[in-house]
Amino acid sequence: MVPPLVAEAVVIKYGIQLAHEAGLVPFQIESDSLQAMELVSKGNPSDADVGPIIVEISNVLKKLPSCFISHVSCKGNVVAHVLAKKALFIESKHRWIDFCPPLRGADCLA
Repeated sequence: MVPPLVAEAVVIKYGIQLAHEAGLVPFQIESDSLQAMELVSKGNPSDADVGPIIVEISNVLKKLPSCFISHVSCKGNVVAHVLAKKALFIESKHRWIDFCPPLRGADCLA
């Protein structure tokens, strides 16, 4: 099983790559992982599992000065959590650009 911090870092890295490749610059990536945000802002993590990913994120962000990531509380990130729960049951990669899968109000309150 992938450690949660590593999973958060991989998702942040993937989000930055997706936004950059799609030409969505400038962009803002939000994460409710305060630990991941702090590691990226320091740019020099000592954790062997997540360190290389954080360094890669920091290096990409240095090349994109108009793009940034920020911390958001879990309450401000409800839709992302609902989509992440749905993604647990999807076996292939999915991208939703200009479209979000239908969500029930109850999903967002869970």
